[in-house]
Amino acid sequence: MMAAWATELILITAKDIGIAPPGVKWAKGSAHRVSGLPLPADYVATFLIFGVLAVISDASPAANRFATWTAWGYVLASLLSIVNPTNPLKSGKNPAPTGTGTGGQ
Repeated sequence: MMAAWATELILITAKDIGIAPPGVKWAKGSAHRVSGLPLPADYVATFLIFGVLAVISDASPAANRFATWTAWGYVLASLLSIVNPTNPLKSGKNPAPTGTGTGGQ
């Protein structure tokens, strides 16, 4: 659990400062910059999410596994939302139509 939280904090800090791993380009507009530093609210949000998961993990071994997998899933989702610059929901562009139907007729 602590490793997932530390990883999330590193991701937030690296994204907002502008440090990217080799071969990775952060999505434009994914950083919340105030003079290049992360907003305190970004850290508070992780504290709340991972804090609740830590409390849940103490209930039983199954709850511990659930909380651990959820924490790492949150880190993975955060990483994918930072790295993916082609997300149509963030870019404001309409995605290309995928079907060739006639509109239900």
